[in-house]
Amino acid sequence: MRLILIVILLTMAGCAAPNTIMVNPDNEQILSCSSYGWGWAGAPMALIGHSNCVDAMESAGWMTVDDYKKARAQN
Repeated sequence: MRLILIVILLTMAGCAAPNTIMVNPDNEQILSCSSYGWGWAGAPMALIGHSNCVDAMESAGWMTVDDYKKARAQN
């Protein structure tokens, strides 16, 4: 019984809080793609939501801060 309780608690203990700062290269506007979740369902959902945000912003022409810095350094 104790082992089952430990397994249940460990599977529910995971958490995620990804955060990516995005920059619009045209006007240097800044936006944050962030989400959070915990537990066996919440953590993966937070990661999926974060990934969807970053993908949507990149398709609209935005860049991550690191990519923006690299692009500026090359120019």
